[in-house]
Amino acid sequence: MTMVSKLLSQGHYDPKAINDEFSEKVFSKYLEDLDPKKNIFLKRDVDSLAGLYGKRSMTSSTGRRWKAL
Repeated sequence: MTMVSKLLSQGHYDPKAINDEFSEKVFSKYLEDLDPKKNIFLKRDVDSLAGLYGKRSMTSSTGRRWKAL
C-alpha cells in the first residue's frame, strides 16, 4: 500500500485549488456534459443556473453558446 500511495502522490495525483475559477470550470464542464449539442437547456435555464452556481458567461468549452428563445 505504501508503494501505491507514493506513486499517487508523486505522479498521478495533481491537487487543484478549490476556488471560484475551479468551480466555474466544473460548472461549465457539467453543463457541457449534460447538453453537449445545446439542444436540451434553453439559454434562460442556463442563465438561471449560472446565477446560482456559476459564472454568467454561457459560452461552453467548445465555444458554442446556448440559444435564447
